[in-house]
Amino acid sequence: MRGRKDIRLAKYDYKTDGYYFVTVVCDFRNNFFAGKEKLVTNELKDLKSKTSGVDLDYFVVNNPQELILEFEQFYK
Repeated sequence: MRGRKDIRLAKYDYKTDGYYFVTVVCDFRNNFFAGKEKLVTNELKDLKSKTSGVDLDYFVVNNPQELILEFEQFYK
């Protein structure tokens, strides 16, 4: 992917439990989620019941999507 910076911390173990900030940007910043905000909101709220070890702490339904996910015993 041309023009993308690697912003990961070099020596950080991303398998550890904790909070992670995630940004989702659609192709060419098109508003793919327009008109689907309620669907996206419901799916994000159901994340905890569908995925063991992952909880949604905060989210913004917009373009870009911004989430704060909490991982707890996800890799164990």
